[in-house]
Amino acid sequence: MASVGPNVDGDVPPERILKSHEAEVAAHHLARRRAVPVIAGRAIDADDCRELLHMLGLADVAGLPSIDIPPRR
Repeated sequence: MASVGPNVDGDVPPERILKSHEAEVAAHHLARRRAVPVIAGRAIDADDCRELLHMLGLADVAGLPSIDIPPRR
């Protein structure tokens, strides 16, 4: 039977660490995808939406090209 917890030395098996990391990465990507429509719904217009997504680092999730947005005056 495979061990699911730390072994005798107190080390966590590498397979468990890998599965935990993969689950965390998947949850992070899902949270980022879910944030995009929320931000879009709160934006004033398309330019505001694009700026917010870029500021929050979510432009790649929304499929936007990475560009430098000039500061507002």
